Amino acid sequence: MIVPFANARADLKTFCERLPRSAYSNFEKNSISTDWFEVYEVETDVWAIYEPFQWQEVISYLIIGSDSALLFDTGNGMDDIKAIVDQLTDKPIQVLNSHSHFDHIGGNYQFREILSPSTKFSVANSRGNDNQQIKMEASAEALCKGLPAGVTKEDHRTKPYSITAQVKDGDIIDLGSRKLEILHIPGHTDDSVALLDRDSGLLWTGDSFYEGPIWLYFPETDLAA
Repeated sequence: MIVPFANARADLKTFCERLPRSAYSNFEKNSISTDWFEVYEVETDVWAIYEPFQWQEVISYLIIGSDSALLFDTGNGMDDIKAIVDQLTDKPIQVLNSHSHFDHIGGNYQFREILSPSTKFSVANSRGNDNQQIKMEASAEALCKGLPAGVTKEDHRTKPYSITAQVKDGDIIDLGSRKLEILHIPGHTDDSVALLDRDSGLLWTGDSFYEGPIWLYFPETDLAA
């Protein structure tokens, strides 16, 4: 969806009024949910880790196989996503980001194995960022409730992390009982990927497709791509 910039800004300003999102009434919130994260099992061994009270409304997904697990995105980095993940599985975990915008890589620093297309954009973002745009994400206007303990607008930043393996279009991540195919879908960013589970008929799209305004105003966005 492409919307005028003014309409997109208005949508952000009123997002609190649309909480809770009606789609979540189809799922039971898990008891490990916190004041910041809401956790839902949307399919067997597929967990949505949702940050509803910040205007990005980030959803990270933990996908668990018989041998290992994949965390698709790690959110804003404003609270401890690893503490949530550790309660859901004790299997080895790899992280793959749908793309490397700050609101999808915030918790990467907590994990050892990070997969990435390793474009110039993703490598640059892996070094961390501490700028006013990111600090704005922790401002009062970006929130429906207070920040997690110990987080302030002044201190909020994206912490650096290490990319440990490069992936490309068509690669298969084998979790044991579940195989995930990487689809490279540049446009929103040059490192955007989707994740396809052909056997289950599940597709994770990141910020290339979702309900709401799609942001196309960043220098790294290539609409033609």
